[in-house]
Amino acid sequence: MSETLPYRDILIVCHANTSRSVIAEHLLRRLLATAGRSDDIVVRSGGIAPYARDGMLVSLDTRLVLAEVGVEIPSDSTATDLKTKRHLLAGADLILVMTKEQRQMLDAYPEVRGKPIFTLREFAGESGDVDDPAGRGEDVFRACRQEIARSLERALPRLVGAAAPVVEEASGAETPAQPEQTRAAPAEADEMREAPVVPEDADETSVEPWQSLTTLSVYDCRLFSVVHRRSLSPRTRSVHDIFVLDAPDWVNIIPLTPDGQVVMIRQYRHGVEDITLEVPGGMLDPTDTDPAVAARREMLEETGYDSEIIESLGSTHPNPAIQANRCHTFVARNVVCRSAPTHMGFEHTAPVLVPRAEIPALIRSGVISHALVIVAFHRLLLAERDPS
Repeated sequence: MSETLPYRDILIVCHANTSRSVIAEHLLRRLLATAGRSDDIVVRSGGIAPYARDGMLVSLDTRLVLAEVGVEIPSDSTATDLKTKRHLLAGADLILVMTKEQRQMLDAYPEVRGKPIFTLREFAGESGDVDDPAGRGEDVFRACRQEIARSLERALPRLVGAAAPVVEEASGAETPAQPEQTRAAPAEADEMREAPVVPEDADETSVEPWQSLTTLSVYDCRLFSVVHRRSLSPRTRSVHDIFVLDAPDWVNIIPLTPDGQVVMIRQYRHGVEDITLEVPGGMLDPTDTDPAVAARREMLEETGYDSEIIESLGSTHPNPAIQANRCHTFVARNVVCRSAPTHMGFEHTAPVLVPRAEIPALIRSGVISHALVIVAFHRLLLAERDPS
């Protein structure tokens, strides 16, 4: 790109270059690639402690927590000792360290004199160090990765030369003030403390889409992933931290017997820590191409009932505030019992026949409380009232 960037060679430093700086290096490279800046800015890392050595293996925990967010690094990746690779210090135009102690270590090297050196959290407009997770287990490494990812995303506008906007947390807490620094911060630092301002010509009657600037999966929970986005408000032009859940589409299905009963299931739900009354349903598998086929499979697995007559009732966003997936709803008519339920993994379901005429009372009383089950029965009612 033709415009001038504030930094073109970024060096990230920690003690041994086997954990924190490696995590930061690879996460920053991915952020820059997402922002279209990977060809403009070089990112390197190294260790500065007395015990840092060229050729030390990057820790296994570092590789594991990076792999969890889709960053694969070779098992033979090794550290860089900046005490012997001082040309990297000389070539950097920005140095980010994990702790104030590391900045003090760097002061002994003439190659860094006059260069901007910040702790990562300082550069992100915060205070404090990024503690060393070495030898403390995967959970501590995972928390370290999340802390580094959050700081890098907050720092990204300053790294690429954009005006650094204020970040408003969902809790309403104020953005932490920048700590006192011995080196001058980039000019954008003052802008980070300005409150978001609604432009005078903003149309308060219209709602426009937000722009996602960066997207990073921060935790994989198997059933869903927690995704951190930095998103630009079209109204105030400020950037906000947004957390959403990335989940596969779901299906549920209402099995109706020829004599007017609904085949429902009772199962224990860990969210409410109670036994609920529901219709069969589940997640789409990665190999599923037809939600109707998946819904029929779930019905057979959870109830033992089957039917050749599967009709779509439409789909619903379960919670568009934090999820983008859909729940596809179906009705199965003239179901018959083929087998006992198949209990998959730790799931255990008990089928129960409920007269369809009793469903409204069960919803009103709260016996049926699952929102997507209630939506399914409402969709069935609408479809039968207006078949078109």
